[in-house]
Amino acid sequence: SDAVLCIVIPTTEWMALLATQMEAASQQKHWKATDENTPWLLRKIFEDGFKNPLGGFAIAGIFFLPLAKVARFGVAEESGLVFYINLIIGVMYLGRALAFGAEVWLISCYLDKVLEDDVKDTKTS
Repeated sequence: SDAVLCIVIPTTEWMALLATQMEAASQQKHWKATDENTPWLLRKIFEDGFKNPLGGFAIAGIFFLPLAKVARFGVAEESGLVFYINLIIGVMYLGRALAFGAEVWLISCYLDKVLEDDVKDTKTS
């Protein structure tokens, strides 16, 4: 399952990066700008440039999940730290899942707009 995550997570991150930058360039707006169509949870994540509890939690999941997983390999089973590192890993998975949901939503919004533009172009041709 970790091998699949090593493929899915970075691919989704790069697709979200591309989608947000293309959308921002086409609409002349900042990529973190939200509107009333953005789900409440995502507005809260992006609020103040991720400088809020939900935004921080999502960013922590992105950056610290891999570090926690690497730390787990360096800790002996007999060590009392294993429980705590596994707990941190579990919490970071939740933060990463929150970020993943936001990334998938951003990608889907961009793809919706691409398809809408394609339909408009097809009708005018």
